[in-house]
Amino acid sequence: MAIQKGLSNKIQWLFILITTFLFVFSTGAQAQTCTLTLSSGNNTQTICEGSAITNITYNTNATAASISGVAGLNVGVSGGVLTVSGTPTASGTYTVTLTTGCTGGTTTATGTITVTPINTASGASSTPTLCINTVLTNITHNTTGATGIGTATGLPGGVTAAWAGNLITISGTPNAAGTFSYSIPLTGGCGTINATGTITVTANNTAGSPSSTPTLCINNALTNITIATVRATGIGTATGLPAGVTAAWASNTITISGTPNVAGTFNYTIPLTGGCGTVNATGTITVTPANTASVASSTPTLCINTALTSITHTTSGATGIGTATGLPGGVTAAWASNTITISGTPSVAGTFSYSIPLSGGCGTVNATGTITVTANRTAGTPSSSPSICINTPLTNITIATTGATGIGTASSLPGGVTAVWSSNTITISGTPNTAGTFNYSIPLVGGCGTANASGTIIVVTNNTASAASSTPTLCVNTALTNITHTTAGATGIGTTTGLPGGVNAVWASNTITISGTPNVVGTYNYTIPLNGGCGSVSASGTIVVRPNNTISLTSTLATTSQDLCINDPITNITY
Repeated sequence: MAIQKGLSNKIQWLFILITTFLFVFSTGAQAQTCTLTLSSGNNTQTICEGSAITNITYNTNATAASISGVAGLNVGVSGGVLTVSGTPTASGTYTVTLTTGCTGGTTTATGTITVTPINTASGASSTPTLCINTVLTNITHNTTGATGIGTATGLPGGVTAAWAGNLITISGTPNAAGTFSYSIPLTGGCGTINATGTITVTANNTAGSPSSTPTLCINNALTNITIATVRATGIGTATGLPAGVTAAWASNTITISGTPNVAGTFNYTIPLTGGCGTVNATGTITVTPANTASVASSTPTLCINTALTSITHTTSGATGIGTATGLPGGVTAAWASNTITISGTPSVAGTFSYSIPLSGGCGTVNATGTITVTANRTAGTPSSSPSICINTPLTNITIATTGATGIGTASSLPGGVTAVWSSNTITISGTPNTAGTFNYSIPLVGGCGTANASGTIIVVTNNTASAASSTPTLCVNTALTNITHTTAGATGIGTTTGLPGGVNAVWASNTITISGTPNVVGTYNYTIPLNGGCGSVSASGTIVVRPNNTISLTSTLATTSQDLCINDPITNITY
């Protein structure tokens, strides 16, 4: 409608101009008949808007002429030739009328000029930004004048342009990212016109590789992991991160940080938001648990020099063990397949609280336990090795023991004497009723090894002295045949009483020997007390010392010297 209105105004203006020209022409012309004969050109032309017509010439006798019907055309007469030329100023189909004025009247010639407008293409219906591999919402351009389109340039791969019914339609699924300034040439019609526009195809978001794929110990701060992103505007909720670890996004970088408090292998996924595509940043964080060591499989008590039943500790996290401390001599620890095995034969007694440090893995952890190695039973030296008199209460003999829990049946103790055990002490007590030298043995029970408490008790019988070897009767001043008494128990003799003068007693080798020459007549009941040994015992006997014999003459002296005849009786001689 706007084009038609403009064209109507131009035609009105041209009509006024031509009318004025004819008026002027008619007032000065001589009366003659004008002639117009087409000599060159075509009075029926089709041209493009803005293009000059091909000149049309007429042979004429007119000196002036006018033209009506289309603005922009000119008419001129020179030397009998009328020339129509110019460039129409508006598109359309126009009937052009030439009018010449002569004195004899006017002559007209007509023709048709079709002015085809320049092709047009509207701006794009949209200037989209879309994700790669996403179907494009159709872009359209309205065209005028064109009869089709040429080869489009600048469209992203996967997108094409088609023309129908004066409409260019751009459609498809772009498979390349970038900013695409396209140009689609119109064909047919007039002018070199291109439909142009821009399609921005955004590539899918990208997430780079993590800066690290760490393995760290539980409850240790994570060295930040960073992941570069492109085109995303943020991140969604991360999944798969260990507890205590979070992800944040800023300036196209995901930063994963924190202190993991759960052990395991964590394959995390962090969805990118904004931008294009479904893209996730992924990676792995391995959180190693703190080493652990179980309690000991046993807390044994065993005898020294006895093979230990292996003690085990189950471990986790560790890759081995360090140097064990506190194990008894002869016992060692080894690690294999997550198990510590303690074995050997302890050569030292005591209570051993051991500690075995785990190595590798995480944390400072020790396997601990206790091994009690019991020494072999021992019995000390008796507090005394007494020699006592029979039937005399024994001063208690004590023997300290270690390791034992009691005693067995004692052997070789004197009758009346017993042994008891309490608080690691053997006590031997009683009143021996049997004499002798008793080498006793008391077996320890409980604990380890074979041990006996031993000692000696000498039970001395009461002293004895045998009867005298003789009970002599001898003459005074006659050497005594030795009298002996055998003794037992005694260690000597005391002061002898009752021996005749000149006689004494001595003791040696359990024998009393009485010897000498009695010089006093009498009957002597002697007593010799035994010294030492037990009891109040004396050797006793009797020695009779007689005076020397005497004789005195009681008859007359003459009777002692008689001469008489054979067979004559003597005179009695008497003493």
